[in-house]
Amino acid sequence: MQHMRLLALAILSVFVISILAPIVTVTQAQETYVYVQRIKIMRIVDDQPAIQSLEAGQTQARLFSIRDPETVKKLEAKGFKIIAPLSGLVDILVNPVKCKDGSFNPFTIPEMRYALNFIIDREEIA
Repeated sequence: MQHMRLLALAILSVFVISILAPIVTVTQAQETYVYVQRIKIMRIVDDQPAIQSLEAGQTQARLFSIRDPETVKKLEAKGFKIIAPLSGLVDILVNPVKCKDGSFNPFTIPEMRYALNFIIDREEIA
């Protein structure tokens, strides 16, 4: 009889802990959030001005790769964390709509848009 009471108490304890543990964890996680009031996105195309902005503390991240391996090594030595993306995207958008004023838009011709696939140096942008 005593063993049954202990077993029932143990099962009840495990059940209560399994219910309360996630609640305590979620509460602790919510208390540690950092609320961001503003996110400012700046477009800095060239590597050097973007890197200077990072080093000066004016920006906190760069979303595009840095092509020069030596620059990457220097930034890592200064404590910056470099994350290599799993993939990338280089996109060219063209407007295939005819102009209202009657001027010529070469991208209204499907063959012209198709030709773009062959004039782009894919190794350069990879």
